[in-house]
Amino acid sequence: MSSTRKEIVVASFWSRFMPEVILSFHDVHKDYLSHSSEWWSKSPLIKAVKGFDLDVEEGDSWGVVGESGCGKSTLAKMVMGLEKPTQGKIHFQSHELLNHLSENRTSFYRSVQMVYQHPTASLNPRQTVGQIFQYQIQRMGIDDDEHHSRIREVLETEGVYCEGIAFKTKIIGPG
Repeated sequence: MSSTRKEIVVASFWSRFMPEVILSFHDVHKDYLSHSSEWWSKSPLIKAVKGFDLDVEEGDSWGVVGESGCGKSTLAKMVMGLEKPTQGKIHFQSHELLNHLSENRTSFYRSVQMVYQHPTASLNPRQTVGQIFQYQIQRMGIDDDEHHSRIREVLETEGVYCEGIAFKTKIIGPG
């Protein structure tokens, strides 16, 4: 067996044990034009994201944390297709993100959801967690019979355990 053939067989064997990369960022940059006309303004560009690299594998849960102004929201907007990177590539399930969005926007938004920075502003205290999740799950087309078990599964996967899904929106997570 040739050396190249052995490498292909070994790569094929190990790929079964390696999780699939579902979201990847390669040298992602986002610049904005500065609207400051002040004489002390040094650059006409604001560099919101500079050279971001990351691979997110199937089953991973990630949070983006950083100081104010470091590009967290800009990064989230680029993942959701609301902003285009100035430089670099974002891939979702091995497809270039912007091309994937133009062809499969609905299926993409079923797979990727935003969690906003201020949950107290985005969660309605008059609704239960079950009601909030149920609205999104209905939009995804999941059967009513299945939605309770799916909500419980998602919450437990993220470390939020509940006796019932009809509790008010004061969520206490892991730790």
